[in-house]
Amino acid sequence: MWTRGLPLGCLVALAVALSPACSDTAESSIDAPVAVALEGADPDLAGFVADRLAAARAAPQSAEMRGRLAMTYDMNGFPDAAAATYGQAAALDSAVFEWPYFRALVLAKQGDTAAALESVELALGVDPDYIPAWLWRGAWSLDQGAVEAAATSYRRAEALDAGSPAAAGLAQVALRREQPEEAVALLEPVNAGLRHPHLYRMLGRAYRALGRSDDARIAFARGRLAEPLQWLDPRQAPKADYIAGFTGQRVHAQKLLRAGDAEGALDLLEPWREKHRDDEALLSSLGWGYMSTQQWERALEVLEHGLSVHPGNYYFHFNIARLHRDRGDADAAEKHLLRAIAVGPTQPAPHQELGMLRSRQGRHDEALEAFDAAIRHGAKQPEQILQTSGVVEAARGRWAEAIDRFQRAVDLDPSFTMAYIHLARSLVEAGRVGEAEEALAWAERLATHPRDVAAARKVLAARMGADPQADES
Repeated sequence: MWTRGLPLGCLVALAVALSPACSDTAESSIDAPVAVALEGADPDLAGFVADRLAAARAAPQSAEMRGRLAMTYDMNGFPDAAAATYGQAAALDSAVFEWPYFRALVLAKQGDTAAALESVELALGVDPDYIPAWLWRGAWSLDQGAVEAAATSYRRAEALDAGSPAAAGLAQVALRREQPEEAVALLEPVNAGLRHPHLYRMLGRAYRALGRSDDARIAFARGRLAEPLQWLDPRQAPKADYIAGFTGQRVHAQKLLRAGDAEGALDLLEPWREKHRDDEALLSSLGWGYMSTQQWERALEVLEHGLSVHPGNYYFHFNIARLHRDRGDADAAEKHLLRAIAVGPTQPAPHQELGMLRSRQGRHDEALEAFDAAIRHGAKQPEQILQTSGVVEAARGRWAEAIDRFQRAVDLDPSFTMAYIHLARSLVEAGRVGEAEEALAWAERLATHPRDVAAARKVLAARMGADPQADES
């Protein structure tokens, strides 16, 4: 979904200029194309902008040329110029949906949702069946406190088969109306399949309003990642062609990598390799892309070159270690992980990876030391590391230590089913059957791993049968 421009720090303020050919209002009712200052900008970007601006000036009555210029500004970090130029394109041809729609998106990103709503109304006047426009209209209406207008928008999107985004929007409306029962009725069926953090947070609010505190606790835990709910917006896809210059295309390629489109990212990155041979971010992204597409030799060549020109970058060592790990060379992987830690000792990822490698080798104490270092240095999901390290402790029968790690994991994430199951089994081994039953009851309530819960219950039942006096100790 192409909804964000690419901010470029080197770009300076907007400058609007009238060309001599358009200064006479008798000749034209549309202002001259907007120009921007490009001092210090990427030369490739500056050339691309200049070409689009020249084309718009050469055809001052062409909505298409004005729209292309607007998309250039939009996708390269000039939101003010983009909004103004989309407005000009719409004035030149009011029958085109994209220009007022794209203008609305730019205005909304700038925080002017009132103007965005006015602009999206113009777009819907051209195409009243475009679902994303109705979804945005609903979201912006809620931002403005116009709950009824939002409800109308989301119902229209629902009628057009928008699916889960429309249901989520209607649930937001229900929460604004203080109707939590309706919100739960809308969200539970959708989230059963989608399992999105944004929907979980909404469910948490609804459950809390209904006094369902345990359900709210679980929902908020599952929704702790701040991921916005998104939807497909195919009308925006062509704007990606207007990302210009090395910096802009590199940043966009990184977004594609994060989205899982490594091939698309490499298509953007590879043409820049010769010109920017030693660029640190380019080499890192190329290495990521080649590893994602299993081009091991290319990945290794790029990463080793990156290391030779940027020896202080821990990430090159870390990725080389991952590459050796995937190819089965544990010794080389460990060597580079230790170098990554030496270069970036407070980076959690190399510590975590080192812990995984050593645990697979049965080097339990060293693995736990690495896991604890990863947590100490701010690993993103410490509950996952605690779960893994708890398994290490359980594997060698250190039940008190395993219980401590599993308990810390579920304290961090009350929705972590497998940690509850492992906690229960460790509690059973420690003879603390009552606590084990409580942990399993919570895991059963989470309803994500029924087979694992059933297996743990069999262990619990067998233990109770063998020792009817077993209880908390």
